[in-house]
Amino acid sequence: MKTQILFGILICSRALLMAQPSPPPAPLAGPTSTVTGSISQFTYGPEGRVEGLVVAPNTLVSLPPDWAIQVEMLAKIGNQVRVTGTVMPTASAIQIIDPISVDVAGKTLAMVQPSEPVPYAGTGVIRSLNYGRQGEVNGFLLQNGIIARTPSFAVSDVSVLRPGATISISGFARATPSGRTVVEVQSITANGQTIAMSSRPPDGPGRGPGRGPGRGRGPGGAAPPPPPPDGPPPPPPPDR
Repeated sequence: MKTQILFGILICSRALLMAQPSPPPAPLAGPTSTVTGSISQFTYGPEGRVEGLVVAPNTLVSLPPDWAIQVEMLAKIGNQVRVTGTVMPTASAIQIIDPISVDVAGKTLAMVQPSEPVPYAGTGVIRSLNYGRQGEVNGFLLQNGIIARTPSFAVSDVSVLRPGATISISGFARATPSGRTVVEVQSITANGQTIAMSSRPPDGPGRGPGRGPGRGRGPGGAAPPPPPPDGPPPPPPPDR
């Protein structure tokens, strides 16, 4: 009797295991390879912007957003393209390549890994001011291509910071995936005037320093103390 019960349990357990679907195997990335050919078509996202391209006859290249914008402006169907990247297998007849570099229309787009912030000090000439979403100044583009990020402030607060001015900056620099150098500014020196922004490094990529100069604020963003009240101080309340 015990043997029959044990045998029945084993059969039921096996049936339950067989009824459970096995998880699909994870797709394996293929080796890095290079594909050369002509652009047979572009692929588009929901907003009608280019998201990728197809290299004849059957290779789909999915582009990062900043690359897609450049390819949309530069390339046309029929242009020759050279793509290096990792090939991803699919169930269909088309293969997908995750690009590391793309050569198209005489321009090379290469993937750059973002870097950790490192101390930076240098001098440059302001090419233009950088503005935030509310129109506030939050940095500068220097003529050497460096993007200097600062806390938000009004242009009238620091009149020496204008296009054409030579400034020295110190802070923490990082490389972005698009290949730009962004400096989170901690201090600026212009015309012998030094403006302190923050005394601590940024918390991570894309994080700015502490509050900086603003209307009615001193260096480093410290608010000035309130003015003393007019007239003599009021007499103390009588004892009860």
